[in-house]
Amino acid sequence: MTRPATDGQCVLDDYDLICAAKEGDQQAFSLLIKRYHLQIFNMLYALVADWDDADDLAQETMVKAYRALGRFEGRAQFYTWLYRIGINCWKDWCKTPRKQREVGEILDDGQSLFDQHPALDRTDAQVQKNELQEMLKLALSKLPDEYRVALVLRELDGLGYDEIAIVLDCSLGTVKSRIFRGRTQLKKLWDRGYRNYWEGASEDTEIAVS
Repeated sequence: MTRPATDGQCVLDDYDLICAAKEGDQQAFSLLIKRYHLQIFNMLYALVADWDDADDLAQETMVKAYRALGRFEGRAQFYTWLYRIGINCWKDWCKTPRKQREVGEILDDGQSLFDQHPALDRTDAQVQKNELQEMLKLALSKLPDEYRVALVLRELDGLGYDEIAIVLDCSLGTVKSRIFRGRTQLKKLWDRGYRNYWEGASEDTEIAVS
């Protein structure tokens, strides 16, 4: 099946591209990568907070997807299948001792959790926005992994609860519980360690969230 593009040309849907890729059409798989790479990268960047590591993990995700494509049966959407591979790559990454760094130690690249691209406007308002986003990212990094990944998939990527259940291979009730608990813990972390700092209680206020 195809669908019309804005320029009048026809755009192949995921199913057509997957079928072609399974037949050895590398260009078809390249189109799939182009379609979803940014989403996968953004999700991974929100989890690892490092541009290079997120890029490496996104590349690893696509390589593993290509190698496993023959086993993709289409019972789930292709992008949720990709998300699952990406999450598994991230879990393996977390087990690597040399990757066990605090997010606060690597927040030096100007990127923010909820922006897809580096900020170019360095006005005072933009600086404040970036500082707030970095605080939110640091607070998010303090959550247990299972809560953090559920929140990223929901709040950053906008996946539905049923889609997140497929990605994380768990029940719908588990997804709702993790997101609720994650939001609750994130609010507590923000209120305890960040709100007063952000509102200017003291320039020397130390952010403590332990």
